[in-house]
Amino acid sequence: MDKKSIIQAVKQQEEEKVGFSLKLPAGLKDELQRVATEESISMNALIVATLQSMVNDECGKDLKVARGILLECRTSTVNTFNSIETSNGAYSDEDEARYAVSLESRIHKIDEFLGA
Repeated sequence: MDKKSIIQAVKQQEEEKVGFSLKLPAGLKDELQRVATEESISMNALIVATLQSMVNDECGKDLKVARGILLECRTSTVNTFNSIETSNGAYSDEDEARYAVSLESRIHKIDEFLGA
């Protein structure tokens, strides 16, 4: 989830609050307290905004769009790579070989990110 969006959402919390008990691992509590202190907000407000972000699934929506864009990018990159590939495995010059390597690297990075 986007930390900046969550911090901004903290400032927009106006709905009536109700009590709720929550047990956290000590390390997570310490980390939440550190973030809340750095951002000058309450730890409660930080937790509420984070949970609201998850319920709204803002991150999931953004990730779905980003994945779609990356898949389009990958297809375009694979097509470009295939268009310069030669039947005998040799490229026309050193620049073309470097370009092919960079395209191959880009495809690999996209695949890694997408978990393909």
